[in-house]
Amino acid sequence: MGTTTMQNLARTIADTKAMPAVSETNRILLNRYEVLGRLGSGAMGEVLKVKDLQSGLEYALKRAPFFSVEGDQAKRIQANFALVSRLTHPHIATTRFFEQDPVTGEAYQIMDLVNGTTLTKWLQAKRRELGGSDKPLPLDLVLGLAGQLASALDYAHQQPTSSGTGPLGVLHRDLKPDNIMVEAGREFAPGIPYLRIVDFGLAAEAQAAIHGHSIASHNQEGGGTLYYMAPEQWDGRALTPGVDQWALAVIVYEMLAGRKPFEAGDRIALYKAVRAADPRRVEHLPLLAWNALRKAFQADRRNRHASCTALVQGMRPADLRLDLARAGERMSWAQWLLIPVQIAIFLVVLALGLEGVKLLKAKADEWINGKPPTPVFLYPRPAYLDPSAFGRNPLTPGSRAAELLKELDKKSAEPAKPEPRAEKTAPDPYFDPTGAWQPKGKSLAERLRELEASRTQPAR
Repeated sequence: MGTTTMQNLARTIADTKAMPAVSETNRILLNRYEVLGRLGSGAMGEVLKVKDLQSGLEYALKRAPFFSVEGDQAKRIQANFALVSRLTHPHIATTRFFEQDPVTGEAYQIMDLVNGTTLTKWLQAKRRELGGSDKPLPLDLVLGLAGQLASALDYAHQQPTSSGTGPLGVLHRDLKPDNIMVEAGREFAPGIPYLRIVDFGLAAEAQAAIHGHSIASHNQEGGGTLYYMAPEQWDGRALTPGVDQWALAVIVYEMLAGRKPFEAGDRIALYKAVRAADPRRVEHLPLLAWNALRKAFQADRRNRHASCTALVQGMRPADLRLDLARAGERMSWAQWLLIPVQIAIFLVVLALGLEGVKLLKAKADEWINGKPPTPVFLYPRPAYLDPSAFGRNPLTPGSRAAELLKELDKKSAEPAKPEPRAEKTAPDPYFDPTGAWQPKGKSLAERLRELEASRTQPAR
């Protein structure tokens, strides 16, 4: 930035501090917006609650008079914010208009009104509720908050250009708790407040406009808040969505640990700490979640997560494997002592199994070689199978059972002899002694015919 521009900026900021407040109620701005009250103020200007007299809708109006340092800068900002106004996401407070007072030269940003408080104030109240200013928040709550921010950031990063040829990739470049609103009376999920990102591209664009840069590209410089700036922002290198992922990781770390990941007494020491990219581990955080968070702090942006949502998903135990890993990190000393016992039981079972396999193999070899099998008992032999009860084991050669089997085999091998036919005590009228069919006397049919003939003869 040239010396002339620096002087103009310094003079304008000084004039801004001398300007009277414009938050008096019932005052009309830009011949359209009635001031209803003052919402707050910051480094970028004063925030007012206004009512659009044409539509009757209420908006948040941010006064940023130093945008009027040069006329071309205001035009550049207005063109760039036309891109931001197309962002329509439930977790982004959309910038509706950007207007400049033609008389005073003051610039105003008109955006969605979010009734609530900043995430900074909400975190302070939440920690007091938990019992201390440095108390960490539960992991489930932190991930519920971070998931909303991640979806909004990824949405902005993936927006197509007006020609549809590539990603627009609008970057926030100044994400911090002061630029995140907690909506009053609304929850994202039970116990998790609803978040909206404000000033999307505003703070960084204010600085980029003075430098002559744009938020609509990935290869330009831009500013931010020191504690939330990625190394490439410090170095003035090309920016990518990784700068917003870094800032989101700082916010997540701060909510979990109750402190910032990089702290130092001066800017030089802070810059060295950021460049080292080695934050102190959050003690109560599971290892897998910590590894996912630490990946977002890689100095080389190519080694970070592919998206902000990937950062949050990597920290969330989404399956049984992650749950088991978390449980494994919290094993008590008694559980550790059980491990040798379990290993010993496993080895005993394995040894018994191997011994059984050896015995089976030996029996198989005996059958293959034609040897009669010998009984094998893994436990004490029952009394009724004791060889002394029979004189010999019935399954061994030479035993009584084997001798009986041999005798039966001999008898079955001998040819069968026909048994003599028994003499009949009474002669059979129909069969002779040889068994041939020789009817003797009158047959039943003949006797029936004779009986029928006798009945038909006349009586004498």
